[in-house]
Amino acid sequence: NYSASVYYDTCVNSGRIPCKICKPVPGLFTVKHTKEETGQWMKKHERRALNRYIQAMNERATADQKNMSAEEYKDMMTLTSSNFTFWAAHGYNNFHLRACRKLNGLTNLKGFETFQKAVRAGYSPCRECKPSPKHDLRISMPIRTKEKNEENLKEVLATCSRLGLKHIYKEPILNIYTDAAEWEINYTMKPVVIYHKPLGDSTFHQQHKMFMSVSDAIAYIAKHDRVRKPVQDLP
Repeated sequence: NYSASVYYDTCVNSGRIPCKICKPVPGLFTVKHTKEETGQWMKKHERRALNRYIQAMNERATADQKNMSAEEYKDMMTLTSSNFTFWAAHGYNNFHLRACRKLNGLTNLKGFETFQKAVRAGYSPCRECKPSPKHDLRISMPIRTKEKNEENLKEVLATCSRLGLKHIYKEPILNIYTDAAEWEINYTMKPVVIYHKPLGDSTFHQQHKMFMSVSDAIAYIAKHDRVRKPVQDLP
């Protein structure tokens, strides 16, 4: 049986001790969701999005931001964007995967979600790390999204009402209706996967974003469909 937590203190307070091999420390994110927690195995592209989010959060949390120049900070933010899986540097011909040693020391960086976007920008795949379309991020997780430990259904439905979103909850599915589309969220799944059906369409399709909390997903929906009531920014 597996269990998981976003927070180091939660693990320590439960009586567990840090692994001597991977050496987790406070501030690092080690989210791993099991079948029991999500109600299903995550799809491959969902797992890739979650892993990229965790990697980006870990890198940003451990970066020495106070001692960086403006350019170094800009490059760090690009490297730790959870939206990217390929990177290239101005003045160079190749683009790379995050683990590529040739990426170390490069400056003036830009990131890409997909292999095709990097190629269209004029870059060629690195011969050492061999990036390919199989590394594409079909969906991504905003780095600002956070898991909310005490998020409950009452609060989630209240958020819908506060943001002016019509909604119906029939366990475990939350349906949200706007003037532009219908949305579907499985309330029991974490990370939160959302499905979108624009007006006039007959079927739902998976949206290109996942979130660590239902509240963040709802805020995204309100912004996406430009709901007139003001929407608070994610923390």
